[in-house]
Amino acid sequence: MNTLAEAQNSARALRDLAPWLPHALLYGVDGLLRARAKRHPALPCLRDLDRRLTYGEVEGLVNAATRVWRSHGVRAGDTVALMAENRVELIILQ
Repeated sequence: MNTLAEAQNSARALRDLAPWLPHALLYGVDGLLRARAKRHPALPCLRDLDRRLTYGEVEGLVNAATRVWRSHGVRAGDTVALMAENRVELIILQ
């Protein structure tokens, strides 16, 4: 955290996420993402220095990445190595 404002924003984000934590524990992060995207597709979800993505956009990118992984034979539980810069795409590919 570089500033007090950033720390306050992070604290606010955690408070906003708190009601969703039981859902995340039951259904995993992907279930949490799907639920948030369904209810609030236009809300901001991820950002890096270059761009910001909404829950709806992230869900669409995750679904597209899943289709690519599956087309190459990757299935749930498989181990895949990723090498990428510190960007939102790295989160989406996980």
